[in-house]
Amino acid sequence: MSLPWRFLSVDDYVKGTIEKLQSGSPQFTHLNIGKYYLHGSELGTPHKASLFRHTQGNHNITELSLCGVMVDDEEAFSGLVELLGTRTWKKVSFNCCSGQGIKALASSSSTSVVFIEILRIHTCQMEFDDFVALGENLQGNTLLTQLEIQEEDMTGSNPQSLAAGLEVCTSLRVLEFSYCRFDTEGVETLARGLSRNQSLESLLLPGCELEDEQITQII
Repeated sequence: MSLPWRFLSVDDYVKGTIEKLQSGSPQFTHLNIGKYYLHGSELGTPHKASLFRHTQGNHNITELSLCGVMVDDEEAFSGLVELLGTRTWKKVSFNCCSGQGIKALASSSSTSVVFIEILRIHTCQMEFDDFVALGENLQGNTLLTQLEIQEEDMTGSNPQSLAAGLEVCTSLRVLEFSYCRFDTEGVETLARGLSRNQSLESLLLPGCELEDEQITQII
């Protein structure tokens, strides 16, 4: 079951969510943080940091969804880094978030990796450094079985680190690129990474508008 439900104000939202987190109810396993629950209102830095901090103490939460949540400020970013490093995650979703959130995947510490079974990244306007962080997570995250990337720019040198991670990720079973933008270099880079991956069972490319020869190259 997910939490929270909708609230009328940001303060009520944060207060109600924290109360549910502190209750320790085992029925709540999925924490959603985003504008959808606030009728479009913005979460301030103290709100985000407080939610991340209080979630750390509730180990029933194994799924985390961030929707429209920016973590570009140091306090919120540090809170997310600490939270991600507290447990093994069944699912983590970044939807319309800043790339800084994705960087948190590779920042939990210098010696550990954020372990996630299902990772979804949707419309986060990823840049090169974000792909580097994602690639680093793929190289150490031995539990990842499904990776979904939607509406991101897979052109130029962006996917290099991702491809390097795909080469050595032995747990990945399902890989999906939905409505992503590819160019010749991006296709070639991805193809090199996939050619060395021995675990992948399903590759999905809906809406990517690839030419037949590009699909053949990837396969």
